[in-house]
Amino acid sequence: MSHARRVTVLNIALNAVLFLLKLFAGLVSGSIAVLADAANSFLDTIHGCATYWAVKESHKKADKGHQFGHARAEPMVAFFISILMAITAFEFLRSALFSLAGNGEPRLLNWTIVGALVIAILAKILLSYEAGKAGERTRSPALRATAADARNDVLITLTALFGLAVSATAYVWMDEIAAILISVFIFWQAFRLGRENIDYLVGAAPSSELQRKIEEIATTVRGVRGLSLVKAHYVGSFVHVEVHIIVNRHLSTSASHHIALTVEHDLEELPDVDKAFVSVEPV
Repeated sequence: MSHARRVTVLNIALNAVLFLLKLFAGLVSGSIAVLADAANSFLDTIHGCATYWAVKESHKKADKGHQFGHARAEPMVAFFISILMAITAFEFLRSALFSLAGNGEPRLLNWTIVGALVIAILAKILLSYEAGKAGERTRSPALRATAADARNDVLITLTALFGLAVSATAYVWMDEIAAILISVFIFWQAFRLGRENIDYLVGAAPSSELQRKIEEIATTVRGVRGLSLVKAHYVGSFVHVEVHIIVNRHLSTSASHHIALTVEHDLEELPDVDKAFVSVEPV
């Protein structure tokens, strides 16, 4: 099993266990913030299952029905994750506001509840490290999203724990405030994740830095006099490039073809470029 797939399996199992831990802590303490955190872990479990499928699907070889591979599977899943995150954030924001408007009740806090939340924090730190490492190695947006989500979960659980502790010892309404903060934070992350993956899905152009790098590599190949066209866009999480190179019209067909193959090879050596299409214009 690849590193990426091991991380996604770890993500699924870990979030399922953390959901049960946080659900227990939330029900015993009566904390809306902790229950919101538990719901977030439950969604993370669903997300993990979807991510596992996406990582597996996106690395399939091209076939007759998908001649450029299955790279769009991962950003599609990540975008779906962003929608679920936004829905969850809205529901708990609404619950916290209604509770804040009513008469709050003191929350229960004991060492069992604290221990469950501390375990959740440590587990998410580990997951963030492993998913981040796998995401950078495979250039997987779904795994990078998992790493970012794990880091956010650490902050979310810390916020829930703080809100519960203050609510149980001093200000009853602090738990609702923590729940509101958690909801806003989840919604912001959903917005950022959704915006990023829309670019992957609609075929947006890559960064200007990558486009400059593409031009630089193409023009430094021996025999290339210039470029008449450079276009690049995302196909899923990878970049496809179209380049028209200008060569000496007195070169033989085989020599021109060799130059084009060299440009194609050099461009496809870039980490984010999956395929380069090179046309020759003799001048």
